[in-house]
Amino acid sequence: MRSLIILFASVALFCTGQLFAQNGAKVKMKVLFVGYDPSKPAPEFNRSYPGMMSKEQFLEEYPVRMPAFKALLGQYFTEVSTIDCRDWKATDSDDFDVTIFDFKTQELEPAKREKGENGEMKYQSPRFLPDNFSKPVVFIASTASEM
Repeated sequence: MRSLIILFASVALFCTGQLFAQNGAKVKMKVLFVGYDPSKPAPEFNRSYPGMMSKEQFLEEYPVRMPAFKALLGQYFTEVSTIDCRDWKATDSDDFDVTIFDFKTQELEPAKREKGENGEMKYQSPRFLPDNFSKPVVFIASTASEM
C-alpha cells in the first residue's frame, strides 16, 4: 500500500510538472547566476580547473556555459541576471530571491594552516561567504564542497 501511495504521488508530481511546463507560466522569482562571464578573459589555473574539468573541457565550455544557464533559467523564472564569480560580493545577492553558484567566488579569507600547542597541524578552509550571509543559494556540483 505504501509503495502504491509513493507511486501515485510521483505520477501526480510528474504530471503537475508537465502541465506547468506546457502552460509556459514563469515562476515570479529573481535569480542571480554566478559563474564565469565569457565576455571576460578566461582565467588561468596552476593546478586544476574548476568543476574537476580538464583545461580543454573548461575552455570549450567557457564561452557557452553562462549564456546557456541564463537561457535555461529564463524559461522558468521572471528575472535572471548573471555576474562573474570573480566580481561577486555578498551584497550583489541582496536584490535576488536565490543565488546560483556555478563556480566558487573570490576568497574572503584564505585557507590557514597552523601548528597547535600540541604540535598537531590545524587546517581551516578558505571562507567564501560572510557569516551573516543568509540568502537562499544553490551550488552546482563541486562548488558546494569548495565554498
